[in-house]
Amino acid sequence: FSSGKYSIKDTFLSLHSRDLDPEDLPLMDVVQHQGSYVSISNRRLAVFRLLEMYGKSDLRVPVEFVQKMGSFSSRYSTQCDGHYAYLRHTEFYIGRTREET
Repeated sequence: FSSGKYSIKDTFLSLHSRDLDPEDLPLMDVVQHQGSYVSISNRRLAVFRLLEMYGKSDLRVPVEFVQKMGSFSSRYSTQCDGHYAYLRHTEFYIGRTREET
């Protein structure tokens, strides 16, 4: 995602149609924070949330547990405790359900 090779929309569509497998994507980085597991791979998290909303809850999400680094606070800047994720440079956000999205 960071290279610009993948967009959230294109990745969602490719995974939904099974043209792409989750294992083809970089692992989702997850840290432990205040007793919970938190993704710091927000774009991948958004894609997998959308897939679940659109009936693909059978996909297994490959993750890697990582240690918090100095960049954690800039990557974990939630104002909503992870209830939704804003898509930068748009007016859209992805909630936890289709109704919230």
